[in-house]
Amino acid sequence: MTSIERKLTIRHEFSDFVKSTSDGNEIKGKTEKHFGCFWNISALGRHNSLKNRIDGYFISLYCEKPRVSREWSVDTKFELLIESNQGMELIECRSDRFNCTHSEFVFVVEFQDLKKYLIDGKLGVEFHVSINKMIGMQLFDESMKKYSDVVLIVEDEKFYVLKLFLASQSSYFESLLLGDFKESAQSEVTLSGISAADFQNYLEALHGHSVIDDKTVTGILKLANMYDTPSILQKCQIFLIEHSKKSMKEKLRIAGEYQLSELKYDCFHKINTVDDIRAAVPSYSAGVDHDILAHLFDKLLKLQPTTTAST
Repeated sequence: MTSIERKLTIRHEFSDFVKSTSDGNEIKGKTEKHFGCFWNISALGRHNSLKNRIDGYFISLYCEKPRVSREWSVDTKFELLIESNQGMELIECRSDRFNCTHSEFVFVVEFQDLKKYLIDGKLGVEFHVSINKMIGMQLFDESMKKYSDVVLIVEDEKFYVLKLFLASQSSYFESLLLGDFKESAQSEVTLSGISAADFQNYLEALHGHSVIDDKTVTGILKLANMYDTPSILQKCQIFLIEHSKKSMKEKLRIAGEYQLSELKYDCFHKINTVDDIRAAVPSYSAGVDHDILAHLFDKLLKLQPTTTAST
C-alpha cells in the first residue's frame, strides 16, 4: 500500500468573480476530502490602500488540518491551471509542504491579466496535486477504496484496508478476516474497545510509516499486543531502547506489561546505583512483573555495603 501513487485534482469555478471579490471577503470553493486531508480553493481581492482599489487577486490552495492530535505534514508537487478561451492554461508548477503552521499556497493574478481568464464573468481554477509524503494523516480513508477489500470501522471512522496484508502480519486478523468467523464474509467489520487514533497509528506503523514516538508508542503497543502483531511489537521495542525519552520506571512498566524482554534487559543493564533503583521502583508493586521486581531486589542486595562484625 505504501507504494500507491496519491494524486488528486480539485477544481472550482468562481461565478461573477470580480463582484464576488470586490468587497474584500474571501470566497471559497467546496471542501473536498482526499487522503485524510481537507482541500479547497479560495479567492480574495488584493486591495491597494494607496489607490483605494483592488489591483490583484489571491488564488489559494488550502490543505486543512485533519483531525489528528499530533504533528502532520504533506509534501506535494502541484500544478495550478486557470481556464482561458484557449482552454486550461498552466500558470504555476511547484513543490510545497503543508503542515500545522503552513496550510495555504497563494498565487497572485495581477489585475491586468485577469481579463484573459474571465469567461462570462467566471474564473475556472484547477489544481493537480501529487503527494510525495504524508506524516500524521489518515491514510486509509475512502480514497483507498479501490485498493482495499474490507472496511474496518473504529469509533464510526472507516479504514479501507487489504485483508491479505493484515492477515500476513497479524494472526488475529488472519483468523477474523480469512477464517471461519462470520466477519470473513462481511465487507465492513466493526472493531470495538479501541480508539480510532490508536488504530490509525497502528496501521501506519504496519505499512512502514515513521509514526512511532513517545506520544504514540503505548497506544500502538496495546493494539500490536491485542492483535498479535510481532513486527510492530519489535519496532516499538527498538524505539523504546534506542530513541525514547521515557523514564526508566515507565520503560520497565511497559516492558513488563508487554513482555518485551530486550527492553527489560536493556533497562537492567542501565541500572547501576541505588539511586537508579529508587528511580525505577514503581509506586505500587502490586501487578508489577515479578521478574523485574526480583532483578531490582537482587541489584539492591549487591549494591548494599557489607559490614564486618566487631570482635
